[in-house]
Amino acid sequence: MTSRPDIITGHAEASAEWATALENVLSQQSAVLDDLAEWATRQQHCIADGQVDELLTVLGHRQILVERLLTTQTELSGLTDHLEDRLEKVEPATRQRLRGRMRDVDDALRQVLEQDDRDRRELERQRSVANERLHAMDATRRARAQYVTSDAETGSRRFADERG
Repeated sequence: MTSRPDIITGHAEASAEWATALENVLSQQSAVLDDLAEWATRQQHCIADGQVDELLTVLGHRQILVERLLTTQTELSGLTDHLEDRLEKVEPATRQRLRGRMRDVDDALRQVLEQDDRDRRELERQRSVANERLHAMDATRRARAQYVTSDAETGSRRFADERG
């Protein structure tokens, strides 16, 4: 029969192993989020400078990082079942460190998502400007075509040069 101290020791060891596993996953997430933040800055510069080819390369690399993050998220979900109960079973210093790590990961993710949202808004703005320019060019083309058609009837191209 197992004595009470052995049970307590076993629970403490299991809690310590869980805490180590959680900290490892949080460290992996933190590293991936640091990389994502770095690539988010590159993405922002590509958008600002209109570097479409480079932007596609950056987006491809960021997709790989997002997939890595999703893998760690899957690992994390198994470790966060009954999180508060498990945290109460670890040493106070460990509990505080884990909560701090979780906060840091949440903050890093929030910052990446905010930058992505700013980039999305900027891309939408650039698309709107490009559409306005295309509509203006189309209107100019149609006006020129109408002008040439009406001049063909009279035989003169008054006010028109080789550019229209």
